[in-house]
Amino acid sequence: MFDLIYNVLTYNRVEMASDSISQLMSHQRNNTLLDVIDDCSTEDISLLRSLVSNPPDSRNIQQRLTINERNLGVEINNICRLNDDVYDKQEFVYLADNDAAYSKRFDRELQKLRQMMQNDSNIFASTLFNVHNAWHLETEDYGDEHVCKTSFGGISILIRAKDFGDAMDFYLSPDYLGIKGWDWAVCHFARMQNKRMVASKTSYVQHIGSNGVHVNVDIADNFVE
Repeated sequence: MFDLIYNVLTYNRVEMASDSISQLMSHQRNNTLLDVIDDCSTEDISLLRSLVSNPPDSRNIQQRLTINERNLGVEINNICRLNDDVYDKQEFVYLADNDAAYSKRFDRELQKLRQMMQNDSNIFASTLFNVHNAWHLETEDYGDEHVCKTSFGGISILIRAKDFGDAMDFYLSPDYLGIKGWDWAVCHFARMQNKRMVASKTSYVQHIGSNGVHVNVDIADNFVE
């Protein structure tokens, strides 16, 4: 089992994705895996292949690139992103998109989230991307640097692999009556379990893409570089 797996989904936007993944690799700790899944991009992904196959240094870190045989689309690719044997006994997974920028403080703040979740099993998931809008409301403080939220998006999520799998199983069941979208389903399942969704008050992850495949993306106004 790895201390942490960083799981990143990507499709086209190769230069942007490579820049984002390169930033994430710079924060990668020992005994971790960076697992990049490309959803059968139509663009030339040679740059991405080269990046993932050439680790930046000699630390005890691993990277791998998996290319889907056919394009699954955003929704199915997200739902299936942990359907691999490496996740069977894995505890924590960090889920990321290919259009994220990372603060210099990203790793330190991510480790805080991980420690919080280890100490409090009632936290279902946590994030370092805190957007203030009518969709993702803050409900109460969680210590001095974090808050509980009703929901948050999927660009930056720390979660236990088993919990993600349970949430996706429920999402695919006829019992799910919430908002369509895998990340909404994670939040919905957490509320059903009476578990917390915790975010850092300040954002240490930022969207660098102006638009996603289907919708406009949220931009944090409190990002610390």
